[in-house]
Amino acid sequence: MSDPASYSYFDDLRRNNASNFSPILKDVIGRNLHRYHNKTNSSEVPDENDIIFCHTPVFVRYTTQEKEDYSGAGYGGAAGAMLAIQHWNNGNGVVVKDIEAIQKSCPRPIKFTTEIFDTESNAVPAVRGLTGMIIRDPYDIDRPQPCAIVGTIYSSVSTKFAITTGVYDLLQVAPGASSDALDDKKQYPLFSRTHPADEGSASLLPKYLQDQLQVKNFAIVFVHTDGFGA
Repeated sequence: MSDPASYSYFDDLRRNNASNFSPILKDVIGRNLHRYHNKTNSSEVPDENDIIFCHTPVFVRYTTQEKEDYSGAGYGGAAGAMLAIQHWNNGNGVVVKDIEAIQKSCPRPIKFTTEIFDTESNAVPAVRGLTGMIIRDPYDIDRPQPCAIVGTIYSSVSTKFAITTGVYDLLQVAPGASSDALDDKKQYPLFSRTHPADEGSASLLPKYLQDQLQVKNFAIVFVHTDGFGA
């Protein structure tokens, strides 16, 4: 078994103790949680000694296309997500101090595992990959069903991707999609992001140019090609 502080500890715990690993929801397609139960607890209801798992795949782009190479952002985002998970699972507050308090105050904090998926900055492979995860066997030890999703970076992908996460009750947290269209909660009920939408950024940028940089004249070029407007 890996050292408890290692990134792979909870993945190894799940794989090496398959008989103690089970889904919270049986025979479900979509969002699920899993538990690792101790041998003395045969009940369907988790007790204080059980570990609850939330498998949270990360959708980023790290392939290259012709002369375009945005893999640095993809690999960096994946590494950041993995580090955040490792810190959360071990109550490491070196970056986010509140993590220590949460782990101490919560009697049975959820533990996270993940996998990295390459979207190719294209909605088709992204939605296809997500669909494959959703329909997994709830008892699959190596590839658990997700309980939440991190991604995607591009608005043009997220506007399609977020419909699927909404249908299957999956929380989606995007680190880069900023289109205002994604604020429509009727169409994208479980989409969220870590930053403001374009409308918020657009109102602040001219103010910064005028007040801080003393710019008096500037131009804006907008091409309406997708949900982002690149």
